[in-house]
Amino acid sequence: MKKIKSFLFPMFLSLFLLGCATAPPHLAQKQANRSAIEATQRIEIFYHPDQDYPVLDAGGSSYAGLSGLLGPIGMIAGLGAHAASKTTMVDRARSRSADFTKAVHDASGTHDFTEQFAQNLAEQLRLTGREVKLTKIERPTGDAVLSKSKARDMMFTPGYTALVLRTSKSYVAESATSSYRPVVIVEFALMSGPQQPLIESRLSNILSKPTYITYSGLLDDAKQAADALDNGLLALVPQVQRVVFDMNELSSR
Repeated sequence: MKKIKSFLFPMFLSLFLLGCATAPPHLAQKQANRSAIEATQRIEIFYHPDQDYPVLDAGGSSYAGLSGLLGPIGMIAGLGAHAASKTTMVDRARSRSADFTKAVHDASGTHDFTEQFAQNLAEQLRLTGREVKLTKIERPTGDAVLSKSKARDMMFTPGYTALVLRTSKSYVAESATSSYRPVVIVEFALMSGPQQPLIESRLSNILSKPTYITYSGLLDDAKQAADALDNGLLALVPQVQRVVFDMNELSSR
């Protein structure tokens, strides 16, 4: 199994902060770009492979006391700004993430549920009469805002509107006494061209179960724990379609 790339950890932490922050004003974007969105008939979904299962643990960090204020996503992301002086926490996250990912793959093989998410979304969009193609790219990086991020192999196809996806999933413990909880974030941007979003937003899914009091318990139940994350990710497919393309929420306001 390949090692989880070291540079991903600050990125994971910052993304979990975004999951807690106020969502981008997608309703205003949808209203302003309604005609262009409704006219979109050919869509290219860009997705990145992701077979990793990070474990983020704030135990021992000075940020752990903020869990009640920020919640599991925001508190863990607050660690991102503090990561440079908390190498022990980052090293622990890196080690546990690698071990948990290996346990998942050993128990159930390697499955790319980000690709499955993209395929399910494509099928839903095809049911509306749209033409959809799927393109695998590297994970977009370089900016907390998805539409400003880049992947060197992301080349927009003429005649298609791009729908770019970026997903993050993890087990999160807010403090040394908190249980590990499954958290999923999906970012998405419908784009007419590079850095030209028609609408973009993000959705988070903080699952109520399963939870694990200890890391060893999480590790021992790797397959079921991973299944919960993967199912939590796939459950967001209809919500992404609604946020991007459903105009009924405009008329209801």
